[in-house]
Parts: sequence; structure tokens; C-alpha cells
Amino acid sequence: MKQRDKLGQIQQHWDQALSRQKFPMSAMYHGLTEEHQRVPWRSVMCGNKARLRAVICLWLACHKKLSTKDRLRRFGMIQSSDCSICNCADESINHLFFNCSGTREIWGNILDWLGRRHDPREWDMELAWIIENTKGKGWKSALLKMATAETVYNVWHYRNSMCFGTVVDKQVIERNIIDNIVYRSWQYPTLRSHVAKLMM
Repeated sequence: MKQRDKLGQIQQHWDQALSRQKFPMSAMYHGLTEEHQRVPWRSVMCGNKARLRAVICLWLACHKKLSTKDRLRRFGMIQSSDCSICNCADESINHLFFNCSGTREIWGNILDWLGRRHDPREWDMELAWIIENTKGKGWKSALLKMATAETVYNVWHYRNSMCFGTVVDKQVIERNIIDNIVYRSWQYPTLRSHVAKLMM
């Protein structure tokens, strides 16, 4: 609804769109947006075969819009921003994914399961590494995208559980992440054989 005034400015685009047999949604989108900047983490999101809820959680994390305690404190909603998991630092996205002592091990074990030798760091650095390693279209890239989304979602779920007093076993979280990757991958013949090898 906010774009109604802009439609007058791009009347020519609108008339052309309506005169076509098939409505060009992408052309209208680019006409309505002033800038066409691509986010650097586009490769992590596009073609990600993880569950939709996990992809949305990853999208929010990439935008740094998850309701971490440091954000809630800035809004005046809470007094303390101590991490819900380790209580050793401010709970920010940079700390929670994957620098916290409670979540670092989860991500490290998932990477080990994928056969990736990498030492997890804070969110910004880790996201840069993930972006670099998900640019291709091969099976390794597809599995890393899924693993990233499922891990971010499960770590966020783990954080919420700890925040509200529910004790969760980290091994259960790791099994859930791996189970979801295996289940989702099994639907794609190109990934099935590679996942089968990881399970041996």
C-alpha cells in the first residue's frame, strides 16, 4: 500500500506490464525499488533446501533482527543482556552464533559431520566463511547451506529453551540438525548418495 504513490511515477512501466499477456512481477519489483543492491549472503539463501522455518530464522539472523537480549535491552524491555546460555557475555547475534561456548561446540560438531575442517568464530566472520563456501552449485555447497539454516534455527530454539528455564541436551540438538539435513537431502537424488556416505 505504501507504494501506491510511486505507481504514478512509473506509469509507463505499469501500462506496459498490464498490456502483456503475462504480468512481469520482477520488472514491477525493480521499477518500484530505487536501488538494486544484492546482499552478500544471497548465495546462502538461494536454493537453500532446509525447512522454511529454518531459512526464515537464518534470514532474520543475517539481517540481525532476531530478538537477542542486547536488542531487547536497547528497546528498554529488559535490564540484563547476559547470554542465556553461557552468562559470560552480552547476548548478541555476533556472540550467540557461533562464538558462545554453549553453541560453538554444536556448530563445530555439525561441520565435523559434514567433513569440513574449520574453527568456528563469531557470526560476522563465520557468515563470511559460509558465503565463500556456498557460491557453487555442488552437493557440498547445498549441504552447507542446509546445515547453516538448520543449525541457526536449532541454536535459536536452544537459546529460547534456556531463556525460559527448559534444560535441553546439546546432543539432542545435534541429532535433530543432522536428522533434518538427512531427511531433506533424501528427497534429492543428487544429494542422497553423498548424505548416505556421511552416515556411514
